[in-house]
Amino acid sequence: MLCRSLRVNFSGLDRNESQKGMNALFAMAQSLPMAKKQDKNKAFQKRKLKVGKVLRKTATTDTTFTAKKLTLLTQLGGSQQQNHGGIRYGIGGDDQEEEVGRIESFRGNTLEVLCKQLGHDNKTMRRSAIIQCKQLFTAKPDELRTNLHKAIPGVAKLIVDPQCDQAIRPQLRSLIEDICSVSESTMSAHFRLLLAYVQRGLSYVELSVRTFSLSILKLLMQTYKNLCRNDEELFQSFINVLGSPRKPAWNTKGFLECVALFLTVFTIEEKRTNFGVSVMIDTTKETISIPVNLTPSGNPFILALSNRISQQASPFENPEAILQFSTVIAPIVFMALSDEKGGQFLEQTLAIIENVGIILGKQDNRFLLPNFQARLTSIWENVVKALEKKRRSGINYRQTQWLVEHGLMKAAKKRAR
Repeated sequence: MLCRSLRVNFSGLDRNESQKGMNALFAMAQSLPMAKKQDKNKAFQKRKLKVGKVLRKTATTDTTFTAKKLTLLTQLGGSQQQNHGGIRYGIGGDDQEEEVGRIESFRGNTLEVLCKQLGHDNKTMRRSAIIQCKQLFTAKPDELRTNLHKAIPGVAKLIVDPQCDQAIRPQLRSLIEDICSVSESTMSAHFRLLLAYVQRGLSYVELSVRTFSLSILKLLMQTYKNLCRNDEELFQSFINVLGSPRKPAWNTKGFLECVALFLTVFTIEEKRTNFGVSVMIDTTKETISIPVNLTPSGNPFILALSNRISQQASPFENPEAILQFSTVIAPIVFMALSDEKGGQFLEQTLAIIENVGIILGKQDNRFLLPNFQARLTSIWENVVKALEKKRRSGINYRQTQWLVEHGLMKAAKKRAR
């Protein structure tokens, strides 16, 4: 406790000693802290105000500011004035000018900031960043084309994010659809990175991630058919997914449609050069009836500016690839034909069967495998039995005619007997 009063008896001391004692006590008193009562009195002391001034309330925050100038982002036009308001306020002076032409979202965040927020730990922050990115790309499509190297890494990581719930994934898909609005030539440099995250999501542990990745793969195959066809890893990766236990269920929304689209993308092209020319050679006269030139005609000044082939041959040109795909897709088709009752997935199932028949009809290299026909018959045996069961009940499908043309139905009938 602090001493409010102190009495000291200096009797019996001379004058000098008494003076020294008084000085010591005075110095000690000055070093003591101020009493609580004095602090309270100082806190509640009235402030003197000048005439016309109002005392500021302690519970309010002053948000007013003064600006020395206004900075115009662009010339005031109709569309720009509607999208951006036409002006930007500069808070600083001449030394703190804002960068003219910098594009920001409706919350004042630049694309660099939004790409960082896409990887934030907070789910609400990520969703807000997705919405702001979509608003920014919708208002300024040119910014999307020039900043794909910034947007795709941040957006692609969210495809395999298990914390993205049903409230975030529709917004994320809408943003990816905006990104996929660019041309194939613009997307080609970034397509491999985006597709790598999609392939990773197809084999993810969480079912919701696999289903969402499947929908994104379907979007990419619909939008960038040539890029998907020329990708060397997509074909084998998709077949591995179809054969893995983590593949989506056959009745998952969009699964069968995605498989049919995959066959359409990798179908065998019919554009081929026919070098079959009838030539008569006279060995006695050492003459040829017509000149034959097998050198392909082309412009020698056309240089390859990319490390990828512009139009790659379909992997289904190899007969082993057809057998490999049939091995993983035949059980799925059989389950769809056997378990499906209401006809909801029948159209997609028949589309898969029809596309396989189209590819087999264009396959001219089956002679490379001596046992190709026997292996193909064994793989599709259960599917043929399911179709024959439906045929006995009076249902015949046009899409399955190739099974008869290639002898699969007849082989199945002989085995059934």
